[in-house]
Amino acid sequence: MRPAGSGVLVGVGRLRGELRLNDDAQLVLSLLAEQGSRLQALLLRITLREDVAEDLLQELFLRLSRGSALRRARDPVGYAVTTATRLAFDWRRSQRRRRDAAPLVQEPVATPVACDLQDRQQLQWVLIAIDQLPRRQRDAVVMRYLEERPYEEIAAALGASVHHARAICYRGIVRLRKACAQTFATPVEDAVHEP
Repeated sequence: MRPAGSGVLVGVGRLRGELRLNDDAQLVLSLLAEQGSRLQALLLRITLREDVAEDLLQELFLRLSRGSALRRARDPVGYAVTTATRLAFDWRRSQRRRRDAAPLVQEPVATPVACDLQDRQQLQWVLIAIDQLPRRQRDAVVMRYLEERPYEEIAAALGASVHHARAICYRGIVRLRKACAQTFATPVEDAVHEP
């Protein structure tokens, strides 16, 4: 008699000692083998927590392997990136709703974007502002400025022309600047004036 759970793979059958994977699972495995580190880096940039990024990467794998949407997508990598981005921002929203949640930032994360910000709280505010952008603008801003992807890839992921992808990024950045300006602005009344 075998112990419970030993050698059992959920959703994958065994045939003569070899794993038999369906086409969707093979596509997901190959995608994660090629893009896994990139997806994990993206999740880490948005969540600012390594443990959460790893959990969300596993959740991404499960979501991608459950349905056939990845196989039907024009750009499977773009679809996976968009799904990862949405998972990360959904996690951030749920953390904001929970009052007893652990702090979002445990350690500073050294990324090009994070290094430019002087304060971790500013990074939190910027990520919250990104989360409040409309979905297409949020996806475009994340792909362009967090992932540093070219406009051609963004256009393919959004199903738009390169010119339209640039416009979406521009509108997202304009909204983001307005939101951040309101958050970071110092009121004139608080300034010290000498007579």
